[in-house]
Amino acid sequence: MNKFSFILICLTLSSVIVFAQNKFLPAYVIQNDGDTIKGYIEYKQWGQNPEKINFKADLLTQVEIFKPLDIKAFFVQNELYRSAIIFVKRVQTRP
Repeated sequence: MNKFSFILICLTLSSVIVFAQNKFLPAYVIQNDGDTIKGYIEYKQWGQNPEKINFKADLLTQVEIFKPLDIKAFFVQNELYRSAIIFVKRVQTRP
């Protein structure tokens, strides 16, 4: 294998890896006023609700970032994530 072929293969593989890191899947966002926006969300297989989501109206537009207080909920990959404010009461334990 000559040097040119090796470089070409490396460049091709690196571009595939970079492209694969962004996994935007069909989804929708429910805004605080109840309106629904269809588009694509960058799905990251969250173990808990994310602090923000990356949303695109279509795959060619810029990313719009939503935080929990910006929306009521979002749905992606057959999973519904709801936004909520939760108050946690600390309970003191006696030594």
